[in-house]
Amino acid sequence: PVASRIYVTIENGVALSLSAVAPPGVLESRAETLAGIFSTLALGSAAAASSPGAAPSTGSTPTGDDGRLVGMFAGESIASGSGVYVNTQLVYVLNADGTLYYGAQSHFNASERDHNGNLRWSATGNSDGNVESGRWSARNGMLSIRWDSGQQSRFAYGFEPDGSLVLRDPNTRKLINFYSRVR
Repeated sequence: PVASRIYVTIENGVALSLSAVAPPGVLESRAETLAGIFSTLALGSAAAASSPGAAPSTGSTPTGDDGRLVGMFAGESIASGSGVYVNTQLVYVLNADGTLYYGAQSHFNASERDHNGNLRWSATGNSDGNVESGRWSARNGMLSIRWDSGQQSRFAYGFEPDGSLVLRDPNTRKLINFYSRVR
């Protein structure tokens, strides 16, 4: 058996929803986190955008951080090799108050073929989605995150013309990933 929880809001002719499906105990244990994530998706004046996908104001947040980072960004990471394919969906939610949520869920497909190319076995599955939270700040093109676990992350960041967020290694500037603006 599974349980589902669906949050929906409609504002200014735009519908926005968050859905979760999990075994009943897991879903209930994460209900507060889900409600917190959904509360960040309000389409009201805090969004500073007239339509989904539009970049918010380039002003600063109440703490002086780069206001362009406020919003929800989604990306993915794909890895494959030796018969294994893993696709991971990644979501960052950066709130104007400096709080942050990060979620990831992986889907995999693995298989093995014999020397003639015949399929010997295959397997598919999903990881449990996990959500981490913390606090963020950004200055001079650097995004710093202090996770609630005590860990810290630091990225160089920038934006594409379509509003996508680009994260890079702060030392080498090597591309880490890019994230489309969802909100």
